[in-house]
Amino acid sequence: MNSLTLSDLKSGRLFIWGKVTRNETENSIKEPQAIPYFFDVPVLQASCGLGFTAILTDKREVYTIGSKSWYLTEAEHEDIDDNKDTLVHWKELSGKEVIQIACGLHFCAALTKSGDVYTWGIGMFGQLGIKEQVVSVYDEFKVPKPTKIENFSNVIYIACGEECMAAITKDKQLYTWGKNLNGMLGHGDEKDIFEPKRVIGAPKDTSQLDDEDDEDEFDQNLEKEEIIHVSCGQSHMACITSRNEIFTWGNNFLGQLGRILQNTKQDFDTYPHLVELVQVGDLVTEENLKQSDEVDFVQVECLKYNTLALTSDGRLFSCGKGGYDGGGSANPHTLLTLVQSLQGKKVKMLSKSNFSTHTGAIVISNDEDHSKGREELWIWGNGEDQKLGVPSLNNNNEDDFNLEESSLLHPRKFPFHVSRDCFYICCGETHSACILKPHPTDKNPNPNLTLDKFEKGETVNTVSRDNKQSKVEEEYSNDDSDLESNDDDYEKEKAVVVKSENTATATPNVSQQQNTTQVEDKSTSSQLLQVKQPTTQESDDDEPISPLPTNAVQVNIEVDDNKDRDHEISLKNQNSTIASSSSNSIKSSSSSSAPKELHGYLSKKGEKGLVKLWRKRFFKLESNDLIYYEKEGGKEKGRIAVSEILDILPSTTQYGFNISTKKSRVYELQATSDQELKYWTTGLKSLIKKH
Repeated sequence: MNSLTLSDLKSGRLFIWGKVTRNETENSIKEPQAIPYFFDVPVLQASCGLGFTAILTDKREVYTIGSKSWYLTEAEHEDIDDNKDTLVHWKELSGKEVIQIACGLHFCAALTKSGDVYTWGIGMFGQLGIKEQVVSVYDEFKVPKPTKIENFSNVIYIACGEECMAAITKDKQLYTWGKNLNGMLGHGDEKDIFEPKRVIGAPKDTSQLDDEDDEDEFDQNLEKEEIIHVSCGQSHMACITSRNEIFTWGNNFLGQLGRILQNTKQDFDTYPHLVELVQVGDLVTEENLKQSDEVDFVQVECLKYNTLALTSDGRLFSCGKGGYDGGGSANPHTLLTLVQSLQGKKVKMLSKSNFSTHTGAIVISNDEDHSKGREELWIWGNGEDQKLGVPSLNNNNEDDFNLEESSLLHPRKFPFHVSRDCFYICCGETHSACILKPHPTDKNPNPNLTLDKFEKGETVNTVSRDNKQSKVEEEYSNDDSDLESNDDDYEKEKAVVVKSENTATATPNVSQQQNTTQVEDKSTSSQLLQVKQPTTQESDDDEPISPLPTNAVQVNIEVDDNKDRDHEISLKNQNSTIASSSSNSIKSSSSSSAPKELHGYLSKKGEKGLVKLWRKRFFKLESNDLIYYEKEGGKEKGRIAVSEILDILPSTTQYGFNISTKKSRVYELQATSDQELKYWTTGLKSLIKKH
């Protein structure tokens, strides 16, 4: 889809699948599922951000569904309060006749028929196109509602990357702004830009021209070009000119620019340059190489590490990282190469896949049956988070997820239960959305959630907390671990009181039965960690705290908001007798009155490495789940089940050990002595064995 075909969009029924929120307690949707609010409301367009989806109805109303943390601050919002049905109506855009919506990783943009652009969400890199001094007055640089980009109008098309934007104006000029990673804004440098700036390109070099050469033929900049389409990836961009030629710029580490760079010492290009050659066969031969002016490109889409290009006759070309480009090979393609598996088929439209590792396309069926001429959905790429939506690829046990087995190297026709038309497809970091022609077999997952009831305030979105197995250990920052917390509440030291009654970690009285190593039923026994402070202090609300019980173990927990985010934990044993390690229980010296300290790091494995825990938490142990709270008496943030702990492993730090979990989280804890190290490792191993 390019800027000239926005008016050709067809409305239909919206379906989503994959990891559609940032709430770690919610499971992925394994296959396309209709959104209840819009089951009977025609949708014209959608766009995928990280954990949220923007929606444009045929009445030109804009909604977002899923998480809200992309525009609300930490003080205002917690991800665990959102679910897949959390809906927001952006009434600030009502009556403005929105014709296009687009999402970045943490922001959203809307284009009106009059040519104005509205943006909101995180703007710390300038991606909102709003002046830095304006964005900086908002907490966490989050603009909470649609805000017009001033002194910028007559726009006919917009595109969003992870943390940048691009726009085409009525006079076919290209503007970019935001994060300038690898020079992806095309201005010849790597400086972030907070306001739209026209992309002209590299200065002309006429030194090698002969007298008979036409200067325009050697013109590699965009000053005189008319731009009809643009797309933004994670760290590169591409555009199409009115001559149906492609220019690319930005990161080329995996060949996503589709051309050989003039400066071979760099793996990125800060200026747009023409893609001069394309490859129409598997092998790089003279016969398979064509000049770009022999091919008419009408759409280009930048993925995270790839670029896809569609021709006027329905052929699909791709380049970049192998395995995601649809070519079937794990090797990267440095030239735009014809996708052989779709040869003979006519591709009508490519997915809007700005920063994803998977994508899709709408293909015109040529089967000699009743489906001939149908607009079918094809999909391929990375299958993590079940974002491909193909049930046969999705392992029911997410803990045993195999990326290679759950991904598609070649485009595959989507296996809908019935043949149906697809009008639109978009892909995000962790989920996908498409607009389909309604069918009588479609199921409404929750008929009680209607848009009419929502507008009247008759629907309430809550997060179910019954399924404890779906709970996860903790909430993580999606940004770098050097984010600072300014919450004064977290500067106070807290205490956690552990009550142990008739459980595996408590030593029974002499009169009790000896069979104490088994975990008893929840109805008769539980472990409770109550959030309290020492009796000499007051709570955050200045309310007095009741004295500690005489049989309790006091645990002081403090997390510094410095760049290391380390947990400072001290343990104090008060008149409590702990079972010996031979009886599979945690052992402690009952005569010890000095606090024992633990320093810990909580991390999550992801594409960008380990993400550290960056907010303080307080804990309560109910049955076999350790529940996390942001503050005393606050809302639940997450939990870890004892059954989710895989192992207790040694650490490279002195007196340290690691706790690994089935959800790929890692607790790195550090004691202060050999005795304390044994105290923790022996006790935790005993709990694991029981589960």
